[in-house]
Amino acid sequence: MIVRLAPASRVTHACRAAWLLISLFLRLSCSGGRVIISGMSKRVVILVLVTAGLNGCLERKLTITTEPEGALVILSDKEVGRTPLTTTFTWHGDYDIIIRYPEKGYEMLNVCEGIYPKWYEWPPIDLLSQLAPWTYRDHRYLHYKLTKYKTPKDEDLIHRAKDLQRRNATPVKR
Repeated sequence: MIVRLAPASRVTHACRAAWLLISLFLRLSCSGGRVIISGMSKRVVILVLVTAGLNGCLERKLTITTEPEGALVILSDKEVGRTPLTTTFTWHGDYDIIIRYPEKGYEMLNVCEGIYPKWYEWPPIDLLSQLAPWTYRDHRYLHYKLTKYKTPKDEDLIHRAKDLQRRNATPVKR
């Protein structure tokens, strides 16, 4: 028997698991266009479908705030809005966060922030937490303090220009 699963974008993991269980543990046979299921298999099918509908959920949210408020936030090359903001995230790991507020004279802040899974999302516990009949909420908070942009002094600019000119005058070693 061949069971074709739809892509994950269309079917939740719970439904995919239910179809996999049905295809593995039940004996289905087609006869004249009808699907015949034995008496024991009917109970198992009903049990699997009921438990698939009772799954819990996992909500992941990320709240970013800044001092001062109103800074533009770019999260992993995607503009998500101005602070304070709350957005959802899908994956754990490192996120590149760029915070800009040039309108008010603040320096750009570029950080790499690690968002790591909580205990109920570690394998193999994550399988059980996905099947739990309640909702897990993973809400992370990040706060940043922006610094005012300082205009460099003329002497510093001249010194940097002379240093750059000296480095450009030396030949490249190959």
